[in-house]
Amino acid sequence: MIVNLLIENYALIDRSNIEFNSGFSVITGETGAGKSIMLGALGLVLGNRADVGVLRDKSRKCIVELSCDIERYSLQDIFEEHDLDYDDNCVIRREISPKGKSRAFVNDTPVNLKVLKFITSSLIDIHSQNQTQILMDKNYQLSIVDSYANIDLLKYKNEYSLYRNMKYEYDNLKDKAKQESADADYYQFQFNKLVEADLDGLDLENLEEEQNVLLHSEEIGNALSKSFSMVDGDEMSAISILKEVNTSLSKVSAYSKDVEENSSRLNSVIIELQDIANEFEILSNNIEFDPSRLEFINSRIDSIYSLFQKHSVGSVLELIELRDSLDEKLNNISNYDEQLELLLSNIDKKEKELLEIARDISMKRKSVFDEMENKLIKMLVELGIKNANFKIELEEIDLSSTGIDDITFLFSANKNNELHSLGKVASGGEMSRLMLSLKYLICASRNLPSIIFDEIDTGVSGNIAEKMALMMKDMSENMQVISITHLPQIAAKGKWHYKVFKIDEADSTFSKIEMLKDNERVNEIAQMLSGSEVSDAAYSNAKQLLKIT
Repeated sequence: MIVNLLIENYALIDRSNIEFNSGFSVITGETGAGKSIMLGALGLVLGNRADVGVLRDKSRKCIVELSCDIERYSLQDIFEEHDLDYDDNCVIRREISPKGKSRAFVNDTPVNLKVLKFITSSLIDIHSQNQTQILMDKNYQLSIVDSYANIDLLKYKNEYSLYRNMKYEYDNLKDKAKQESADADYYQFQFNKLVEADLDGLDLENLEEEQNVLLHSEEIGNALSKSFSMVDGDEMSAISILKEVNTSLSKVSAYSKDVEENSSRLNSVIIELQDIANEFEILSNNIEFDPSRLEFINSRIDSIYSLFQKHSVGSVLELIELRDSLDEKLNNISNYDEQLELLLSNIDKKEKELLEIARDISMKRKSVFDEMENKLIKMLVELGIKNANFKIELEEIDLSSTGIDDITFLFSANKNNELHSLGKVASGGEMSRLMLSLKYLICASRNLPSIIFDEIDTGVSGNIAEKMALMMKDMSENMQVISITHLPQIAAKGKWHYKVFKIDEADSTFSKIEMLKDNERVNEIAQMLSGSEVSDAAYSNAKQLLKIT
C-alpha cells in the first residue's frame, strides 16, 4: 500500500509530503484546488509521460517519490525478473530536470519507463473519469474475466510468442526461398563461371610475371648472352682478366701478407662471377618464346580481371569467397523444401499444444460467466439500476495472444430491453457504477496493494452514493482504497480524510493537501452539503453522516 507521497516543484505544489494509511481514504477539495495535480504527480511515478512544463520553478528539478509497503504481496519474483533489489518498503522516484531530462528509480536503481510501468502496475490501480471508456475495450473486458477466474496467461503467452516467432521464421524462409529460387539460374551461371576460372591455387602475381618474361623473351635472351660473353665468354672476359691479375698477385703474395689477403679475396670474386656466368648461360638457354603459352596466360589473366570488374572485387581470394558463398546459396535452395516442411511440422505441433491450453482457458472463463453475471446484476440493482441486465457473450476466434475467445460485455438498464454492447446503451453514471462493481468483483482475486478512484461517483448522488461508498469501504478490508470525491456521502465513509486546497500569496498560488481532524471533517462535509455558507442544518447533517453525536 501507499505509505508516503512526496511531491516537489510540480505545478502548483512547491513541496508536499503526504502520509497515507491502510483502509479507506477520501480526498476532497473544491474544483481547481489541485486534486488532479496530485494525481498527475502520482502518474509520473507510474510511468506517465514527463513534461518540463509541469515545473513550478523552472530553475530546479521536479521530484515525485512514492513509498509503498509491499511486505504482504509476494512480489519478490517481479523485482528479481528485472534485476532490481527487493525491499518490503519499495521506494519509486521520478525526476524531471529543468532541461526536460527524465529519470526514474526503483529502490535507487535506475530503470526505464517500461520497467517502471511494469513494476507499478503490480502496486497501484488508478481509475479516473476518462478511464471509464476502457470498459468498452474487449481486451480489458477479457482481463476482468481472467482476474475473476484467477487465470494466469503468462505460460500461454510465452508459448504463443514462440508460435508467432516460428510462423515469422517460416514466412521469412518461404519468401527467401521464393526469391532465391527465382534467382537460382543466375546464381548457377555465376557459380559455373567462377568454377571454370579454376581459382584454387592460382597465383596471379606469378602468372603476370611469366607473362612479362614471355613478352620480352628476345630482349632478355640477348641481354643474358651478351652478359655471359662479357663475364666468362672469351679471353677478354672479366673472369679471364681477373685470373690474370690473380696470377700476378700470387707470385708476390709470399712477400706480403696484405697482398696475400687481397689475392684470396679476388679469388672469391672470381668464383662468384663464374657462378653468375653459369646462371646467365642456363637462363639464356631456357629463354624461349612460346606463343601458345603467352596466349594461354593472356586469356587467363584477362578472364580473372574481367571477374574482378564484374563482381567489384580486387583479389582472387575474394572471388573464391564469392564462389563458396554462391555454392552455399545453391545448396540452401535445394534444401529449402526440406527446411520449410520441418518448420511447418513444428508449427502444426505447437499450434495443437496452444489450442489445448487455450481450450482449457476458455472452459475456465465460461465456468465463471453465470456467477459474474448474477453478482454484477445484484450489485447494479443495489446501486439504483433496478432493471439492470448484464451478460458476457463469448465468440470463438482464431488463436491469439489471449487464447481463442472474443468476449463482449452486454448491458441493458431498462426492463425488457435488448442487451447491447456497453458503448451503445450505458450512460456515464451507469458506466461509473458498472466500473465500481467490476472493480469490487475482482479486487479479492487481484493481489493488488492499492486502488485509487478519481470521482467514480460521477452521475450519482444521495443513497446510491452512500452504497458506492460502502462498497469501497468493503474493498478496503483487503486493500488500500483511496477515493477522490465531490460527494459528502462518500467522503463521510472514509476512515481517513484529506483535503486539497489553494493558498494565495502575494505573488503566487500554492496547492496543498492535509489530513483533516474530526472537527475539520465536519466543517468540510458541511461545506460540501451547503457550500461556503455553512448552515446549522448542514452542520448537523454532516455530523449525522459521520455518525458523530
